[in-house]
Amino acid sequence: MASVFGNGAGVARGMAPGTYIAMYKVCWFNGCYSSDILAAMDDAIRDGVDILSLSLGGFPLPIYEDSIAIGSFRAMEHGISVICAAGNNGPIESSVSNEAPWIATIGASTLDRRFPAIVRMANGDALYGESMYPGNRFMTAGRELELVYLTGGDRGSEFCFRGSLPRAKVQGKMVICDRGVNGRAEKGQVVKEAGGAAMILTNTAINLEEDSVDVHVLPATLVGFDESVRLKAYINSTRKPTARFEFGGTVIGKSRAPAVAQFSGRGPSFTNPSILKPDVIAPGVNIIGAWPQNLGPTGLPEDPRRVNFTVMSGTSMACPHVSGIAALIHSAHPKWTPAAIKSAIMTTADITDHSGKPIMDGDKPAGVFATGAGHVNPGKALDPGLIYDIQPDEYITHLCTLGYTTSEIFLLPT
Repeated sequence: MASVFGNGAGVARGMAPGTYIAMYKVCWFNGCYSSDILAAMDDAIRDGVDILSLSLGGFPLPIYEDSIAIGSFRAMEHGISVICAAGNNGPIESSVSNEAPWIATIGASTLDRRFPAIVRMANGDALYGESMYPGNRFMTAGRELELVYLTGGDRGSEFCFRGSLPRAKVQGKMVICDRGVNGRAEKGQVVKEAGGAAMILTNTAINLEEDSVDVHVLPATLVGFDESVRLKAYINSTRKPTARFEFGGTVIGKSRAPAVAQFSGRGPSFTNPSILKPDVIAPGVNIIGAWPQNLGPTGLPEDPRRVNFTVMSGTSMACPHVSGIAALIHSAHPKWTPAAIKSAIMTTADITDHSGKPIMDGDKPAGVFATGAGHVNPGKALDPGLIYDIQPDEYITHLCTLGYTTSEIFLLPT
């Protein structure tokens, strides 16, 4: 049974449970080098893999400068489907990464699973938030605490930087920390080290209502931008503002989903606006997955807790979902090319959510440069009825029409 301290309890199962997995290490403490990425892709091709899943990528690059695009072209020539993350730089336009047309580029969507952690203010108002602290062991954290939000100066107290919170001002209090710059879980560690009793993490205008949860080291919740405005207005309205948490465990099926994740990389493709990117979206928000025993669930070195599973968000979580679906399609149709498998995934994707209404992107219906062809549908993708195929030389023709020079195209391993 998988869970994160009792939250999200259920049976953990992969997208393609019968698949053999080979892992190639390309990232280190100081980053992921193009030479390592290309070497690993070459090794995978020699090993005869069927699917390459790359939860890597940053900002869009021209194809001749993009090591993943170059390596994946050779993989595609060998009949290997390459599935990549769309990057987490959304909702900025043209922020999608891994935009080569032979790559299946995957954006992130939400689930209808929530981890409510309500902030009940002393004025009677309630702010909706989410958290994985403390799991299902305590349904409420009843004790009211004084709220404190430190601003001003140049220490970054509003962001809860290390060394920015005077113990005399936060000891035993519920500290408000604006999101951004340093890590979400790190902010909680800073509050804890300064003597704070709890934390409210507040989204800014950049994050809006995005609700990526964490397994915090102290009682904490994340509230959206609208709630943060109300919270700060309350603090400024009274001399001694107080609040308490109400943790609600795990709630399934009561929220609209899927929706596009706020952070998911958006199209159109910066280097090739004539194609649709991302290709599809898949679950990538608050995903529970296996976790190594040498790290606490926050990944912080100060976190002494040890778990088998933790929660993460990102297009790096969405990418493996589609990689597993591609493996299932390949198993059912072993003679299909990577383009045919990608076609099956795209042409059968859903454009509505579970309620039959349009997939949302924030407070508006999502556009194609947020969802791509839509939300992946594994059952339909196995039997699409019609597939569109592309041969490797047709990609070269396409690059020529975009104005790529012969020397730039020769960088691809044709």
